[in-house]
Amino acid sequence: MPADPLEWITAPLAFLALIISVLSLWYSSLKGPDIVLCEKPCFVLEEIPREAFGHYVPHTLSSETRLLLVNNGTVSGVLRLNISFEPTIELKPFFDKATFSFTLGLGHHEGTMPPISISEKESCMIAIRLSVEFVNWKKYFAHDPVTKDEIYSILRKADWENKQRFDDFSTVLKPGMHIGKVNIRPNQTVRTGLSGKIKMVQRSLADDLSIGVVTEDLTRNFRLSGTKWDTIDPNAILTELHAIHDHFDRLLHEPVEQNVKILMGLEMGSLQTDLFQAIKNQYTGYHNRAVIVDFIMHSSGLDSRLTEYDTKTSEWNRRFSLYKENPSNNLEEALLNEKASLEKESLAIDVEILHMMQILKDCYLPSA
Repeated sequence: MPADPLEWITAPLAFLALIISVLSLWYSSLKGPDIVLCEKPCFVLEEIPREAFGHYVPHTLSSETRLLLVNNGTVSGVLRLNISFEPTIELKPFFDKATFSFTLGLGHHEGTMPPISISEKESCMIAIRLSVEFVNWKKYFAHDPVTKDEIYSILRKADWENKQRFDDFSTVLKPGMHIGKVNIRPNQTVRTGLSGKIKMVQRSLADDLSIGVVTEDLTRNFRLSGTKWDTIDPNAILTELHAIHDHFDRLLHEPVEQNVKILMGLEMGSLQTDLFQAIKNQYTGYHNRAVIVDFIMHSSGLDSRLTEYDTKTSEWNRRFSLYKENPSNNLEEALLNEKASLEKESLAIDVEILHMMQILKDCYLPSA
């Protein structure tokens, strides 16, 4: 018997209706969260006022953009932004670090953005500020340790090297170039697999996004700073050496000198100790000065000498404290035996400190 022609029509229609029902169910209930970016972001480079270049040499370029995120899914979604910056090859030798800040409504976050929740069919606006820091043109210092005899020459030419580095940067900087690229790859919730579970996965919202178009005014102003180099914070490194000299005097020479007086005296007493830690603590939060001190300490060998000296003075203080609590001939004899060698060590390390202080003084007060 011939098949009913209606069967050839109703079967495909039924199948089509099934597909439509499945898709309708997916987009209305089963799709899960689907957070997307409405439009490609554009980081706009902030202008630096021309007059600023007459007072200091800027080393930070900032850009801002806004992200409009929409949840096209059927349930609320969670998103946490991960953003990275990579400088252009030309600017990489001068690059220091990049930092991001995020503003969501009244909330402001530095460094990293906490996870946010976006309800279904709702949107969220996030303002992003990128600060690209290049080396501190006037106070940058980076050298591997050298011999004692080379310390003076390295320190004396540090300001000149910074001027050469800045000139190279000004030459590389050209109108129309980008300062780098940004990748935006958030972790966000999506429905995955046949199980339909909602999981946190990483997605890409923007890859290799070129940012920060350099203007002709910016390049001109940086080159203008080069012509005023000697009048804007002149001899910045040598000025730092003056401060370091004073710190060496107060935190190293004077305590060791005090120890010598105690050890040479008739009566025993507690000694100044933890000198190496004291000089390190002095530069907490002062990175540019700290790297100079690290170079000086390591090149001169004072880091190891002071570490050993602090161990000996700390041990002396421990024994002396025990002696005061419970005087005994054995403890007194041990202290007296240690006294002569510690006095000799104190005199020797003081000579090293004074020698280093003289090198610093010769740097910032060179003879005519």
